[in-house]
Amino acid sequence: MTEKSGMNLPYFAAAGSPALYFNVSDDITTESALTGASMFLATASSQGNTPEALDDDARWAIVHLVEMAKALVDSVVSRRMEVPRGLVQAEGEVCHD
Repeated sequence: MTEKSGMNLPYFAAAGSPALYFNVSDDITTESALTGASMFLATASSQGNTPEALDDDARWAIVHLVEMAKALVDSVVSRRMEVPRGLVQAEGEVCHD
Protein backbone atom coordinates (compact mmCIF):
# COMPACT_ATOMS: atom_id res chain seq x y z
CA MET A 1 0.00 0.00 0.00
CA THR A 2 1.35 3.43 -0.80
CA GLU A 3 0.66 6.98 0.28
CA LYS A 4 -1.30 7.67 -2.89
CA SER A 5 -3.97 5.23 -1.76
CA GLY A 6 -4.00 6.52 1.80
CA MET A 7 -3.11 3.01 2.98
CA ASN A 8 0.57 3.49 3.83
CA LEU A 9 0.69 1.05 6.73
CA PRO A 10 3.78 -0.04 8.62
CA TYR A 11 4.55 -3.73 8.64
CA PHE A 12 7.21 -3.63 11.35
CA ALA A 13 6.54 -2.55 14.90
CA ALA A 14 9.96 -2.89 16.50
CA ALA A 15 9.65 -2.74 20.28
CA GLY A 16 6.03 -1.65 19.88
CA SER A 17 6.93 1.53 17.98
CA PRO A 18 5.49 1.48 14.45
CA ALA A 19 7.96 2.57 11.79
CA LEU A 20 7.62 2.40 8.04
CA TYR A 21 10.46 0.06 7.09
CA PHE A 22 8.57 -1.99 4.53
CA ASN A 23 5.44 -1.38 2.52
CA VAL A 24 3.90 -3.11 -0.47
CA SER A 25 3.56 -1.16 -3.70
CA ASP A 26 0.06 -0.88 -5.13
CA ASP A 27 1.60 -1.73 -8.49
CA ILE A 28 2.98 -5.14 -7.50
CA THR A 29 1.45 -8.03 -9.42
CA THR A 30 -0.10 -10.98 -7.65
CA GLU A 31 2.59 -13.25 -9.07
CA SER A 32 5.42 -10.99 -7.86
CA ALA A 33 3.88 -10.61 -4.40
CA LEU A 34 3.47 -14.36 -3.95
CA THR A 35 6.92 -15.10 -5.38
CA GLY A 36 8.45 -12.62 -2.93
CA ALA A 37 6.47 -14.06 -0.02
CA SER A 38 7.66 -17.55 -0.93
CA MET A 39 11.27 -16.34 -1.07
CA PHE A 40 11.05 -14.64 2.34
CA LEU A 41 9.44 -17.71 3.91
CA ALA A 42 12.02 -20.09 2.40
CA THR A 43 14.82 -17.95 3.82
CA ALA A 44 13.16 -17.78 7.26
CA SER A 45 12.67 -21.53 7.21
CA SER A 46 16.29 -22.22 6.30
CA GLN A 47 17.49 -19.89 9.07
CA GLY A 48 15.22 -21.59 11.60
CA ASN A 49 16.43 -25.09 10.75
CA THR A 50 19.45 -24.68 13.04
CA PRO A 51 17.88 -23.30 16.22
CA GLU A 52 20.96 -24.02 18.33
CA ALA A 53 22.96 -21.62 16.14
CA LEU A 54 20.46 -18.75 16.36
CA ASP A 55 21.39 -15.63 18.24
CA ASP A 56 18.97 -12.77 18.96
CA ASP A 57 19.82 -11.03 15.66
CA ALA A 58 18.99 -14.17 13.68
CA ARG A 59 15.71 -14.58 15.55
CA TRP A 60 14.72 -10.99 14.73
CA ALA A 61 15.73 -11.53 11.10
CA ILE A 62 13.33 -14.49 10.94
CA VAL A 63 10.54 -12.42 12.49
CA HIS A 64 11.07 -9.65 9.94
CA LEU A 65 11.23 -12.06 6.99
CA VAL A 66 7.92 -13.59 8.09
CA GLU A 67 6.36 -10.14 8.58
CA MET A 68 7.42 -9.10 5.07
CA ALA A 69 5.98 -12.31 3.62
CA LYS A 70 2.73 -11.68 5.50
CA ALA A 71 2.56 -8.11 4.15
CA LEU A 72 2.87 -9.43 0.60
CA VAL A 73 0.22 -12.12 1.10
CA ASP A 74 -2.10 -9.66 2.89
CA SER A 75 -1.81 -7.25 -0.06
CA VAL A 76 -2.96 -10.00 -2.44
CA VAL A 77 -5.82 -11.03 -0.14
CA SER A 78 -6.98 -7.45 0.37
CA ARG A 79 -6.83 -6.74 -3.36
CA ARG A 80 -8.89 -9.88 -4.01
CA MET A 81 -11.51 -8.77 -1.51
CA GLU A 82 -11.82 -5.36 -3.21
CA VAL A 83 -12.32 -6.77 -6.73
CA PRO A 84 -15.93 -7.55 -7.68
CA ARG A 85 -16.55 -11.19 -8.62
CA GLY A 86 -16.15 -11.94 -12.27
CA LEU A 87 -13.33 -9.45 -12.81
CA VAL A 88 -10.54 -11.83 -11.88
CA GLN A 89 -9.08 -13.75 -14.80
CA ALA A 90 -7.89 -17.33 -14.61
CA GLU A 91 -4.21 -16.39 -14.28
CA GLY A 92 -5.00 -14.29 -11.22
CA GLU A 93 -4.75 -10.75 -12.53
CA VAL A 94 -7.55 -8.18 -12.49
CA CYS A 95 -9.39 -7.73 -15.76
CA HIS A 96 -9.72 -4.05 -16.62
CA ASP A 97 -12.13 -4.53 -19.56
